[in-house]
Amino acid sequence: YQYSAKESAERKAAIDKMQADLEAWKAAIEGAKQAAKDASQAIRDAKRAARELAGGRVPLPASVRRAILLPDSLCTYCGATATAVDHITAWDQQNSGYDPPFGFNDVSNLVPCCQSCNSSKGPKLLTNWDAVRLAYGIAHSNKVAAEYQRLLDLDLREVAA
Repeated sequence: YQYSAKESAERKAAIDKMQADLEAWKAAIEGAKQAAKDASQAIRDAKRAARELAGGRVPLPASVRRAILLPDSLCTYCGATATAVDHITAWDQQNSGYDPPFGFNDVSNLVPCCQSCNSSKGPKLLTNWDAVRLAYGIAHSNKVAAEYQRLLDLDLREVAA
């Protein structure tokens, strides 16, 4: 069957309209997916903020974890392959009256470490932990050295008072 020029033009217009409608639907679906993703992130952020306000632990954001735990990272405290992230000042210390300058989950309070050192240190202050691992950490991390010095200065002020 041979279409007339008019029929061919009508069929082409109908096909073009269907293709445009399909593209519009695809764009609408992508927009809905992005809106759902944004809403999900907003819910996670709100939950995190509520836990933080209530004094509860806030999970370490994946982006921060990746920034600290690079593929070739070594443990700050012993030099083994790093598989964990340590809070230099642990969450459990937040009731001690000290707040790291940018928060407990800020990179200024985080170092890469191995699971053994992370488990061993737990919520302890640096001054109450393994002296050998601590010495290694001080020698290999300015962040650990600064926190250790802060704790020593705090102890000296308490003794002088």
